[in-house]
Amino acid sequence: MNDIITVKDLRLWYGQTQALKGVSMDIPEKSITALIGPSGCGKSTFLKTLNRMNDLVEGVKIDGEVLAVFLVEDPIGPLLYQRGGRVTLSSELTGLSVASEALYDQNGQTGVWLYDMPGGTFVPVEVLSDDGTNALIQPLTDGALQVGQTVLVK
Repeated sequence: MNDIITVKDLRLWYGQTQALKGVSMDIPEKSITALIGPSGCGKSTFLKTLNRMNDLVEGVKIDGEVLAVFLVEDPIGPLLYQRGGRVTLSSELTGLSVASEALYDQNGQTGVWLYDMPGGTFVPVEVLSDDGTNALIQPLTDGALQVGQTVLVK
C-alpha cells in the first residue's frame, strides 16, 4: 500500500512557543488513522498544519516536510484542498486552468503564487478567460507553470 501523506521532522512555533517538535509519520492510502493524546499536545495544530490553515497565521513558523499525494479523478477541474489548489489542464488545452480564487494582484500584475518553497513564488500570468469559478491562464514566461503544481487559493 502506498503512503498518501508523509511527514518528516515537522516543527511549528507560535512566536517563541514550539507546539510541534519533530513529528514524523506516514499515512497509508485507504487507511483509518487516529491522532490520540492529551489536551494541548498538538493534535489540532498538527491537523491544521496538514491542511495548510497555519500557513497564513501571523507569527507562525513551520519547518520540516509534508508530502501529500492525491489522485484526481477529473484532471480538468480545479482541485481545492483547503488553502491549496492544483494547476490543471484546461478543457480547451490552450492554457492552464486554476480556481479564480488562485489569481492575485501583485503590484498591478495578475499572477498565481506557487507553493514550491517557503514563502512561495509569484508567477505573472495572462488571464485568457475567467467565469468567476475557474480561470484559464497563460504564464507570461514559458515553462513557468506546469500541470500539477500547487498554487495558493485565497
